[in-house]
Amino acid sequence: MKVKNSTVRLTLLGVFAAIILLLTFTPLGYLNLPLFSITFLTIPVVVGAIVLGPFDGAVLGLVFGISSVIHGIITGQGALFLEANPLFYGVMCIVPRVLVGFLAGLIFKGLSKIDKHKFFSLAVVSLLGPLLNTVLFISALILLYNGTVLDAWVSLSGASLTLKDVLVTIVAVNGLWEAAAGLIVGTAISKAVYELGKRLKLVA
Repeated sequence: MKVKNSTVRLTLLGVFAAIILLLTFTPLGYLNLPLFSITFLTIPVVVGAIVLGPFDGAVLGLVFGISSVIHGIITGQGALFLEANPLFYGVMCIVPRVLVGFLAGLIFKGLSKIDKHKFFSLAVVSLLGPLLNTVLFISALILLYNGTVLDAWVSLSGASLTLKDVLVTIVAVNGLWEAAAGLIVGTAISKAVYELGKRLKLVA
C-alpha cells in the first residue's frame, strides 16, 4: 500500500518509531529468558513496513536495532558480546533488523500485486517478519562470534547444553512464538490500519 500524503507518512513513521521505543523500555516488548529474549518489537517494524513501504520499514528496523543495543546494555544480556567486540555487537543487533524492515516491505509490495484483498499478503508478511528476524540474527551471531565467545555464552545457562542445543532452542522458541504473535497481532493491526487509510482516502 502507498500513503499518499507525505505529512501523514512522516507522522505514521514517528508513531511506529515511538511504539518501538515504548516497547523496548517497558516490560511489554521483551520476555527475558536466561540467554536470550523473545521480542515483540518486530510487530511495529513489520506493520510499518507494510503500511509505509520497504525504505521506511528499514528506518523502523534501524530504530529497533539501535534500541536493542541499548536494551542489551541496560539488561546486561549483551555484556559478553560487547566485551568481546562492541562493533560486532552493533552490527549483529542493527543490520538484521534493518533487513527485516526492508524485506517485509518488499515482500508485501510484491505479494499485494497479485492479492486483490491484501489479507493473504498481510498474513504472510506478518508471519515471515519475526522468522526473518530470528534467522538473520542467529546467522549474524554465528558469523561474528563463532568460537570461544559463543561457548562462554552457552555456559552462562548453567545447564549442560551444547551450542547446537541453544541455537535450536532459540529458533524453535523465539521463532515460533514471535511468528505466532506476528501472525495474529501484526495481521490484525496492519489490516485495521489499511482499512482505516482506505476509508480516509490516505492510501492507494
